Amino acid sequence: MLPPLLLLLLLLLQLPHSWSSPPFQTSQDFTRCLFSQNSTVATHTNLIYTPASPKYSLLLQSTIRDARFNTTLAPKPSVIVTPTSLSQIQASVHCSREHGLQLRVRSGGHDYEGLSYTSPYPNYPFVVLDLVNFRNISVDVPEKTAWVQSGAILGELYHRIGEASPNLAFPAGSCHTVGVGGHFSGGGFGFLMRKFGLAADNVLDAVLIDSKGSVLDRASMGEDMKGDCQEMSWLEAMVFHAGFPSNSSVDVLLDRTISPLVGSFKYKSKSDYVQDAVPKAALLKIWGKLFETDVGGGIILMALTR
Repeated sequence: MLPPLLLLLLLLLQLPHSWSSPPFQTSQDFTRCLFSQNSTVATHTNLIYTPASPKYSLLLQSTIRDARFNTTLAPKPSVIVTPTSLSQIQASVHCSREHGLQLRVRSGGHDYEGLSYTSPYPNYPFVVLDLVNFRNISVDVPEKTAWVQSGAILGELYHRIGEASPNLAFPAGSCHTVGVGGHFSGGGFGFLMRKFGLAADNVLDAVLIDSKGSVLDRASMGEDMKGDCQEMSWLEAMVFHAGFPSNSSVDVLLDRTISPLVGSFKYKSKSDYVQDAVPKAALLKIWGKLFETDVGGGIILMALTR
């Protein structure tokens, strides 16, 4: 089996939405803000697209994979920005916050609910940051490393790796049109996963732009930047997931009689292979059953196989 690239330097743009109550600012307000924030915006004619732009619809529909969201009723962005530099992305983040606009980031458009190019809140205007111009890929064969920008698709990444060396590979998905940014930030599983792990397991550095517009990487974030996480060893994690308090001794795993998740109650388990889609009405009935007082709660574990 081909060894994977051991290091992937990823330009990954994770921009949370702005949840302020927007005063329904126009696309002109946002555009003027971009011009004032970044001088390079004025020199690029194919950077900002509004519903009045001739190529707006073509660009919006270019990577819509789900026809449910390619309708006249689907919420559409007030502005689409196709940045060519980090500073333009920073300006887009700033202006979105300034004018109360939600910001959606689109890499490849493979989004089950279309959240990278539409919005579940039809009354809130939003901006799409389309990373179609962030697709550079460079491979260092001797070091077995690569830089890939998050607007690239998996097919472009694989093709570039194959051009550089027939003896290198990268463990990610099999659908070549999936965008790198969304795939890697969601984990990224593929045919090489059982041996080399998820795509995200092989990312050792990342350049991020946060919701404040700050550019961060591994060096600037530090090794201990884990957010609101409780760090523990693998063995301690097994104690935690078994339902014991986080300060419990690992020796509780040796006790065959104690199970916090079950307690002293008897329980019923059922395993089945669902061959037909479960109707929505049936799922709602199942959820309701879990909250009945005589049931006392329950756990449903669903595994998808193909």
